[in-house]
Amino acid sequence: MSQVTKSTQGSRLPSQVRKIGAAIALSFGLAASAGAATINSGLTNGLLNTLEDQDREAYIDANLDGLISIGDVFIGVVRIDNFLPSGAPSNNQVYGIISNQITSFTPNGGRQYVHLGETTVAGYTMADLTGNANCVGALVCVYDRAVPFSQNLINAPTGPGMLDMISMVTSEGTLRVATGLGTAGDTYLTADVVAAFGVGSSNAAFTLAPTSVQFGNFGGGLDVLYNNTNFVYTDSVLTLDTLTGFHTTQVGISNGAFRGMVGDGNEGKFGNVAGAPQCTNLSGAHVTCGFVTDADFFVRPQRVPEPGSLALLGAGLVGLVGLRRRSTKA
Repeated sequence: MSQVTKSTQGSRLPSQVRKIGAAIALSFGLAASAGAATINSGLTNGLLNTLEDQDREAYIDANLDGLISIGDVFIGVVRIDNFLPSGAPSNNQVYGIISNQITSFTPNGGRQYVHLGETTVAGYTMADLTGNANCVGALVCVYDRAVPFSQNLINAPTGPGMLDMISMVTSEGTLRVATGLGTAGDTYLTADVVAAFGVGSSNAAFTLAPTSVQFGNFGGGLDVLYNNTNFVYTDSVLTLDTLTGFHTTQVGISNGAFRGMVGDGNEGKFGNVAGAPQCTNLSGAHVTCGFVTDADFFVRPQRVPEPGSLALLGAGLVGLVGLRRRSTKA
């Protein structure tokens, strides 16, 4: 009789183990989804992810010389449209704030490499634009929220200008990730532009650029300076610096077409940058100036187990030990 009982208990053990294993797996799933933000839910763990975006940028003639030159600034908003390979759309729930400054130019035949870095002009730094100390030194700060933002800033902005767009993102969203040039020599942001937009050219060209024209492209690799998602990012994204070769970085950036502001239907939305002339038109007057680009961010995230998941896993392991002891005693 005792032999039959032991045999029966032994046959039950795998079933009980399976139930506890299933419970642990379920607890991981619940813990991961219960407090998941839109960035978390869009990312696929352990793989190279592409965050497809569009951005709307205002050009600021910070040194007031009427030319595209060192010291000038680009500020704007980035909308993440889709996450790949998950295929999850953001549904207007993920935006970034951008600010970068022209730091130098490198001739390249009939083209120019424009090097971009952290903005130092007061009022346009990332900390100034976002009001968040975690964005100090960043070139991109990404925000999200559980429901769509109140405006679609790329397709249908209704506010009066760029600073209002930035304010909407920072006031409605939660800062998730900040990235910038954290390690000298390993991070970069460079634009490759045709001669017409090179150093010393009139910035009136921006206002004359027709829609859908591609006048250059950019690429970069950035470090993660701040991150409060459930993921960490490792130096495993291969990026190409056209001047110095390949790098492994935490965030890669590359773009598609630039679209000039004329004919966009939202020309005035690049304006209201207080006290800052933007482009200078052919008559010498300061005019609202900006453009839209299509770009991609690349990251390789690693999920960090949440404390709740670890506690549940510990409880499950304790349960397994208890079962093992009971089966041994029997």
